[in-house]
This record gives sequence, C-alpha cells and structure tokens, in this order.
Amino acid sequence: MRIIIARASGGIGNTLARNFDKEDKELILTYNKSLEYYRPKLAKYEILKCNFTNKDEVKELYDNFSKIDVLINTMGGISNALVKKMHMRHG
Repeated sequence: MRIIIARASGGIGNTLARNFDKEDKELILTYNKSLEYYRPKLAKYEILKCNFTNKDEVKELYDNFSKIDVLINTMGGISNALVKKMHMRHG
C-alpha cells in the first residue's frame, strides 16, 4: 500500500508516519520547509520536498507515482493560532 503523508515533518505527520511504519507499506513523506521528520524503520519510504501551494511542485510529485492508495493531508491552521478559541459542535 502506497501512502502519501503531506507535511509529514509536523507533529501529526510524524505520528502518522510512525503508525504506518509497517513492512507492507510504502510511505511518501513530504515536507515544505522543516526536515525534522520520522524515518521509518520497516516501511519503504521516500522523503520529498513539496510546497502544496505551488501547482507545479504538486504536479511533479504526483507525476512520479503511477498509483497512490492513500493521501493524508496534515496541513492546516487557524488564523488566530489559539487552540482554546476553537469550538467543536457535536450533532
């Protein structure tokens, strides 16, 4: 199974890389600026630079792989950067 973890250099991305570090997995770990990432021990892996706001870099990334099974996007943020101001509603 080939899994791309977008922005794998962040805290969530590192945690996901650790959880998917299995012999039957192939991980494509991307970063934009930070190179602080988990290096898998069991899975095959590649670490690639990709700025997902640049369509040419995204196209180049996806053109290199004929098959992608899972894409996990860990990019995101909030404008005020305060978690305590985030609200969740339960339905």
